[in-house]
Amino acid sequence: MNNSDRRFIRSLSASILLLSAVLSLLIFHAPVWAEEEEDSAPLPDVPGYSQTIYGYTYTGVAQVVVIPSSITEVNNYMFYKNKSVRGVIVPASVTYVAEHAFSRCDNLRYIWFMSSSVSVSDYFIDNLPSLINISAPKDSDIYSRCVRERIPVTSSLQPCFEKKTVYLLPKDTVKMPLFNSQNAVYSSGNKKIVTVKKDGTIRAKKKGKTVITATYDSQTYTYKVVVYDKTQKNRVRQIRKSEKLSSGKLSSVEKIQSVHDWLVRNVRYDYDNMLKGKVPGSEHTSKGSLIRKLCVCDGYAYGFQKVMKSIHIPCKVVRGKVDSVTHAWNMVCVGGKWYHVDVTFDDPIIDGSNTNTVPMYKYFLKSTSYMKDHGYKFKEAKYPKCTSKKYDKKGLSGYRNTLGETVYSW
Repeated sequence: MNNSDRRFIRSLSASILLLSAVLSLLIFHAPVWAEEEEDSAPLPDVPGYSQTIYGYTYTGVAQVVVIPSSITEVNNYMFYKNKSVRGVIVPASVTYVAEHAFSRCDNLRYIWFMSSSVSVSDYFIDNLPSLINISAPKDSDIYSRCVRERIPVTSSLQPCFEKKTVYLLPKDTVKMPLFNSQNAVYSSGNKKIVTVKKDGTIRAKKKGKTVITATYDSQTYTYKVVVYDKTQKNRVRQIRKSEKLSSGKLSSVEKIQSVHDWLVRNVRYDYDNMLKGKVPGSEHTSKGSLIRKLCVCDGYAYGFQKVMKSIHIPCKVVRGKVDSVTHAWNMVCVGGKWYHVDVTFDDPIIDGSNTNTVPMYKYFLKSTSYMKDHGYKFKEAKYPKCTSKKYDKKGLSGYRNTLGETVYSW
């Protein structure tokens, strides 16, 4: 596929999600088509497709594949283990995508869904190490599902970045690949402020502002990076900016959840030093969580409290024990009622590793009776009463998303 071909694809907009748009792509991308007969008869003479017990299997070598408009279902294993395909366009004719339709395609980077009415099975994608994003209409179930399961998604059919501006502190890193692209080349406007790797991962070096540029098919795409000085005040500022806590669009519960999740994804419990009994003093403070990103329970609690106070949500640090072990966590006030939040235990040590980035909600907005049932003990008279059980049964179960990653719903 040449440069003009790809530029033609990028020119598509979300407003022309019509079958004619898909048909026109065939001229430029020359994908291998399989004309399906009325009774779904085998098509042994069509190059690029073969028949299995599951139905069609694509065996071609095109990098961008447009699924034929005669196909209404992407059946099981249609693209299984295909190492050539990098992008797949699913036309409006497709109404269902079966399990493992896109499975173990090592180089598949993006999938475009042209219709908002398509439905997908629980595991329509799995084992896709190079997947950058999925594109789908914003009003579609697949778009909502991707957001819920934290799978990168956009409603754009053109190359774009997930964010227009990224806020960081020195030594922070974040991966920001160019959506809807194949092998984009990245560069930093000022390497002394921010560096960027081949996969789009950026690392902040020092205070300043710069622009990250991706070059793809002779076109350039950019986003801004703002790096603040490494102080606790600026960390709070950075979290508020990154999580859009001041936008006015989030409820109090959503703001609390956003801060809870940021800490889980970015902070590690210092398990090794805890076992040795050599935890540095700073890790018992907000500095441990907000600056070092390495702390123990009270570091999580004080960091959480500092951000809560900045957005005017009442918050307290609770000290007590869990199963006879000294521990610290938080209480927050929502709608005039107080609830327990334990960020530390919602960021568990798994198999001796402190690298977990999956937020759990087992101890998120719970009542005192719930906490006591789970081994928590504290001097109740010193703290607000947490009697509401509104959220006690919420957020307790997790499941594997379509990428095989655990997701805990709230």
